[in-house]
Amino acid sequence: RLVIATTEGGYPEPTIIRLRTSDDGGETFSPPTTVAQGAISPFGSPEVVVNQPRVATSTDGGVIAVLYLEDICDPVFGCGDPVAVVLSVSENGGQTFSRVGTIAETYFDFSHDLSLQKDGKVIFMVTGTSGMSIFRRAVSM
Repeated sequence: RLVIATTEGGYPEPTIIRLRTSDDGGETFSPPTTVAQGAISPFGSPEVVVNQPRVATSTDGGVIAVLYLEDICDPVFGCGDPVAVVLSVSENGGQTFSRVGTIAETYFDFSHDLSLQKDGKVIFMVTGTSGMSIFRRAVSM
């Protein structure tokens, strides 16, 4: 099963992370499912920006974990540090997602990734100039 997560939209529209799946090697894709959505303030500036999704799936494709960035923006100072690293999980093949929560906050010069283990644990990593943190969170399979 092929799974793709993309960031769509952007100022003046809110950013949206959407997921699509393919069971025929990418010939066709499912309709998009929303994983997370940003927000625009009443003043027209970005209020919450979501982007940079990373995806991991169980071997049968039933469990899909998405790790992404969420930036809460200030109307005066704009977007920036710190940025939340957020985990959302689908246990029905990507039809719906539940936000597990913020697993880390980080600053510029970092990267993030994840994997889904056979025992149902999501392993995610956030690296930065101050070092590397490895987190584990159980997800039922």
